[in-house]
Amino acid sequence: MKWNAKVKVLFGVSGLLVTPSLSLGLPLARANTVHITFWESYVADDQVPLHHLIAQFNRTHPGIVVKTQYVPSGTGEQKLVAAVASGTAPDVAWIQGDLQPLVQGHAIYNLSKWYHQIPQATRARIYPSLVENAKWQGKLFSVPIEATDLGIVYNVQLFQQAHLALPTKQWTWQQFASDVKRLSDRAKKQYGFMVPDLVGSLAGYESWIFQPFMWDAGGRYAGPKGKPITYNDAGAVKALEFWHSLVTKDGAILSSAASSNAFQTGKLAMYIDGPWDIPSFAKLPFKWGVAWLPKGPKVQTTNVGGEYLAVFRQSKHPMQAWDFVKWWMAPAQETKWAVSSGYLPITSGVSQVPAWKSYAKTNQGASAFASELKMGYTEPGIVDQNQTDANLATAIQEVLLGKASAKAALSQAVKTSNQEIASGGA
Repeated sequence: MKWNAKVKVLFGVSGLLVTPSLSLGLPLARANTVHITFWESYVADDQVPLHHLIAQFNRTHPGIVVKTQYVPSGTGEQKLVAAVASGTAPDVAWIQGDLQPLVQGHAIYNLSKWYHQIPQATRARIYPSLVENAKWQGKLFSVPIEATDLGIVYNVQLFQQAHLALPTKQWTWQQFASDVKRLSDRAKKQYGFMVPDLVGSLAGYESWIFQPFMWDAGGRYAGPKGKPITYNDAGAVKALEFWHSLVTKDGAILSSAASSNAFQTGKLAMYIDGPWDIPSFAKLPFKWGVAWLPKGPKVQTTNVGGEYLAVFRQSKHPMQAWDFVKWWMAPAQETKWAVSSGYLPITSGVSQVPAWKSYAKTNQGASAFASELKMGYTEPGIVDQNQTDANLATAIQEVLLGKASAKAALSQAVKTSNQEIASGGA
């Protein structure tokens, strides 16, 4: 799951309104000019830097013209599959979620051989978890162009008032739980932490937040080929019991019970979020900080996400489309995009670039999220993940609401998920 809350929607298809791109300063077209269509769904704040970047490509690549098409809110990659079926797929598209339907529908290219033509020095800089997240069944069908992850956003003033040291990169589950308890005061309707209990359309996000805790305790979502589903192992159970304990023993509140502005009004000391919300953090009326997710009994991880680019088989010019994709991944463009868009860079090297250092100084929290990417982890593409995420989210909610034990709820979710996978012939 390549979740990114900065953009909740993915792609549309023919039949939905597709807005033409902004002016990209396109060069005069030659008779043999190749036109590449790029579908994207970036938020309004990112449209200007996006078009500046593409204008640069068009200026420096005579004979290739990339035109963007902004696609408004849709329902996911199934829309792209429908576009493939109708013969209206783009050359390149912005991918955020499940690769399975696109791969199984033979809609996108296997980029493995093309990717290894990129200089090894460039490939070595890219965080391995981002590359793994771009694969399906061990083969590379997309490539990362920006990254996101998860951290703990905290209220500095509430920590100071409770005479607590601010979180460090090495804090543990035990220290985290102790801080949650010290920061909670139900008489004041103040809570140390908000535990997410999201279902329905946000089930995938619930699963994405839970996975690092499961991994930290030694658990795994699925087998090495994305099945069978295994998120009822000892590590997953321990992680869910930890979440339950935060609520029942340490004073945390469930997201369904917390007010939507609890953190902004100083009633919530900590919650899990990502770098996409840095602009909103900057408007807070109090001091705040970003910490890494706490270390579990086994390891310390974070989940990784972001946006990826895929080249579609219906493209009449796949090599030129790939030229555009790999150009975007190059260090110079990667740095420019990270600084101008606010997304995290896909490589560790950018953190040493003066332009990024300057950006991080004026965008509090960016360095913490970026440095945490080195702990990023992901599992192989999960078979039927939309459904298995929904089953996991339901199990988590049942436990948090006291309706079932962690072992029982997760085991039922695993049984249901594996039965659904088997019945679908995956």
